[in-house]
Amino acid sequence: YGATVVEIVKNTFSHSAARNIGAENAHEEYILFTVHDALPPSLTWLHHMFSFLKQEHLSAVSCRERPRIDADLFSRVENWYHYKEILHLENRDTVLSQPREQKPDTLRASAQLSNVACLIPRDVFLRYKFRGTYAEDLELGLRLIADGERLGIMNSPGVIHSHTRLSYDYLRRGFIDKFTIEQLLREPPGAEAAHPDLGHFIRDILITNDILNRMG
Repeated sequence: YGATVVEIVKNTFSHSAARNIGAENAHEEYILFTVHDALPPSLTWLHHMFSFLKQEHLSAVSCRERPRIDADLFSRVENWYHYKEILHLENRDTVLSQPREQKPDTLRASAQLSNVACLIPRDVFLRYKFRGTYAEDLELGLRLIADGERLGIMNSPGVIHSHTRLSYDYLRRGFIDKFTIEQLLREPPGAEAAHPDLGHFIRDILITNDILNRMG
């Protein structure tokens, strides 16, 4: 198809570095970051995202993820919880900016970009680029809103993306998510019942396992 393929040495790979290299080698005015297992919901979803970005004068726009037909129950609940309870995304497209209250939960809800589908002008991206090795999309969103930029998250053209994983994979990813996001949002350690302290973490696993065994 005439695409340029850039090879990255395996031991130098990170999600941030790979996406930065892709953006540096791109030539068009806009960049779409996505992942290999995301499916477009329609023939016009990019048009909807681009129109929203231009109409609202945004620096970047993402859209919500909708589970694949074969997604497991945990993935479906996780998806629902993320958009409803964390991002407070109801049935509308939302413009995000720096919140008045600089609290971890309000910052996360106001800065959440998603590399599953993120459309951004190339010149904006090259001024900021991705940093870190995990949650690089949220970290970019935090820097953008701190500089007064506006972001968007769309409910309408939801890209199709989810996983069917082993329970261990969900557990591992959940632990890494919590640990990384606490650092990005500067949450005080132990601000919630679930926090990345290894001793509490193992204790909670054993207690949960015992409860489930008694129930089942």
